[in-house]
Amino acid sequence: MLPSKENASAPGRTSSLISTSMSCCHRSLPVRGMNRRSPRRPQISPVTASDTDEHHGAGPGLPPWLALDQIRQCFDVLSIAFPSRNTPLVMTHPTGLRTRGLLGALALALGLVLPNTSVAGAARIASINMCTDQILIAVADPTQIVGLGPYARDPHLSWSATQARDYPQLSGEAEDLLLLAPDLVLAGRYGKAATRELLRHQAIAVEEFDVPNSIDDVKQQIRRVGDLTGHSERADAIIDRIDRSVARTRAVTARWRDRILPVSRRGWVAGNDGLLSSLLEVAGLSNAATEIGLTHGGFASLEAIVASRPDLLLVADDKAFAEDQGKALLLHPAIQQAYPPSRRLVFPDQLTMCGGPMLPAALDQLADSIERIHREDGASLPRQRP
Repeated sequence: MLPSKENASAPGRTSSLISTSMSCCHRSLPVRGMNRRSPRRPQISPVTASDTDEHHGAGPGLPPWLALDQIRQCFDVLSIAFPSRNTPLVMTHPTGLRTRGLLGALALALGLVLPNTSVAGAARIASINMCTDQILIAVADPTQIVGLGPYARDPHLSWSATQARDYPQLSGEAEDLLLLAPDLVLAGRYGKAATRELLRHQAIAVEEFDVPNSIDDVKQQIRRVGDLTGHSERADAIIDRIDRSVARTRAVTARWRDRILPVSRRGWVAGNDGLLSSLLEVAGLSNAATEIGLTHGGFASLEAIVASRPDLLLVADDKAFAEDQGKALLLHPAIQQAYPPSRRLVFPDQLTMCGGPMLPAALDQLADSIERIHREDGASLPRQRP
């Protein structure tokens, strides 16, 4: 028998109502090793991280045999027990795991046991943005991090990809975050707005981060994450390393004022208003994007790249083969002839895709590359400050 709405509103009935309501949902959910039409009541066993790792290569989340569409079919049953969906539902499992919202309540009622990473006095934090992933890893205690975004482990994009493998990988959608019920979610301002709004509606705090356009922006974001995690001293240490790398870079490159054209796949040129230009400016270099009419960035033709004749071309890698058409442009004979290896700065994407703990490494590599190029082929780069 389903609970009545009158009973649902009585205080102290939350756990019993959930258990009663879920007896209906149990019958409709598939279980490993059973046919969906089996007349017997399924016995749902706890789910561990290893169960989900086997199928997703990620951390805790919904197992493949418990489909989200079937979970949603049970919400009508739960809505009888909780007639107001505008009131966030917060529950605590006997293991100490907290969860918010109807989806989280359903997980607890089904007995899905998720790892309890909460630590007394410390927040449980998730990140669904690749840039905040990396700052969080560098600043927070490992026990504070309950999950990272879908690109955190990509070595081509994330400088912290190796460290990210120590943490659960999230989809970036609301469902797995509702199950984890973190105290705080770090998100990018230009990600899915619907996801952020749904989390807030379920009483999960969300902090939004803009794309940093300068080194100062990056330092502000590092300080902010330090304050949110309670580890401002670690944030200050990272900022100190950035400042020391800035000073070193300026000292090394002070003799030159090269014009740099940063070109990536399909001829994309980074504009003057981004983080990469800020790094070049710190080194006393200038972005030549304005000279070809791309102050705010854009795609440049092969002819425009060759005709611009900057002192150096900045590229993400120096591989001699193209995996696809996007990379093929940079291997065109005209570009190879105009910009041989001695006139190229190689700057991997993971050093400039985000701002954060990778900036000292990015600045050090920039200084070392400029010094090496001028030492090996100084005659071809005559521009010097008076």
